[in-house]
Amino acid sequence: MGPDSLSPHAAVAPLRRAAHAAAPLRVLGADGALRAHVIAAAAGAGVRVFAITVDDAAARALATDVAFFLGLPAPDPDDGEGDIVVLPELDTSPLGDLASDARAVASRLAVLGRCAFGQPPRVLIAGVRALWRRTLPRPGFERLRQRWATGTEIGFANAQAQLLAAGYVRADVVEDPGSFAVRGGVLDVFTPSLAQPVRLEFFGDEIERMRSFDVQSQRTERTLEALELVPVKLSVPTTAESLRARVLELADRTQTPTSRARQVIDALEGRQEFFGVDAIAPLLHDGLAPPWDYLPADVRVVTDDPAALLAAATALHDELEAEHARALADRRLVCPPPEHAVEPDALAAWLQRAWAVLERLERPDDGDGRTALRLAIDRDETLAAELQAARSRRSGELLAPVLARVAALGDADETLPWSVVFASPNHSH
Repeated sequence: MGPDSLSPHAAVAPLRRAAHAAAPLRVLGADGALRAHVIAAAAGAGVRVFAITVDDAAARALATDVAFFLGLPAPDPDDGEGDIVVLPELDTSPLGDLASDARAVASRLAVLGRCAFGQPPRVLIAGVRALWRRTLPRPGFERLRQRWATGTEIGFANAQAQLLAAGYVRADVVEDPGSFAVRGGVLDVFTPSLAQPVRLEFFGDEIERMRSFDVQSQRTERTLEALELVPVKLSVPTTAESLRARVLELADRTQTPTSRARQVIDALEGRQEFFGVDAIAPLLHDGLAPPWDYLPADVRVVTDDPAALLAAATALHDELEAEHARALADRRLVCPPPEHAVEPDALAAWLQRAWAVLERLERPDDGDGRTALRLAIDRDETLAAELQAARSRRSGELLAPVLARVAALGDADETLPWSVVFASPNHSH
């Protein structure tokens, strides 16, 4: 016998109890906005949630829906500081003809750094591609991150050396995350973990004052007591081993011409960016890591339709394998796909440990020990007819039937935690 059906409102309490106790769940009928309803209910239990959906567009839409159910403003998809954050994906292949977008790489590392070393968001959402691509190993990330505070002596020259080691680029004027500028005893830094760059004023080797400022006007805005700096590139070495030896060994395996290998070695030793560095990024570290290495230990992982997630991951893996084969045929210097991305089997094994699995259709119990919870949504033919009639009247009260229904819900249950405002921007729908 299957589980009894619960209305979305009635399901909130058992969802919160299960989230608080980390009791594994299978939620049936979680389709559309109900997925966000489940995630918001879990977050309402005071736990942090990591939700995985099929792609970046779905992740951004889910973030907006979760914000609605939590009573929060719609999140800015490019803001990594809010309560609801989307993990940025890298939409180019590490073996492709285009380099990864520098801003996306930096923002992604900032979000992961916040999860591991700062105050994690209440809800983190990722598409499959964002979860599939590997990132800096956590120990290497921790060695590169810095925390600067007013009144501490770090040395003006040493501060610049730390920024360069973390992948920041020196510029005449700071405009983009991952850059810094020097003017006299003033150091401007734009870390991707903040929405604005920061101006540091030194007195000798001591940080005397730190203030954020507007990029366009250059006007300082608020005073900061501390600044968290995170690495901004995958191409910053974190291994203690010889890069020269690693490049030459890979060149032997890929039959890459020695002249090309020497060019790469010279560029790496000179800290120069070059086309193709993404393809050999794993050489610079003691193994790139899956993003979940950065998650808090007590996070509740929610997977949206695991079969669809694995199908998407398998398609990405097959595409990367094909690109790798073409690169080898061209004798290019490239690391193998498993060093760049999580293989489907490894991803499947990790997804099986999720706290909650959201499924649209009911299927036979596979013996995984999850408690099943079915969400019931009744199709309201009466309301549909009333809305259709309102459209035909073109009276300017298109949403009146919905307003009446919501008001009736409130009269029936005074504990419903919402206030609702409907706005119809035009009369064409």
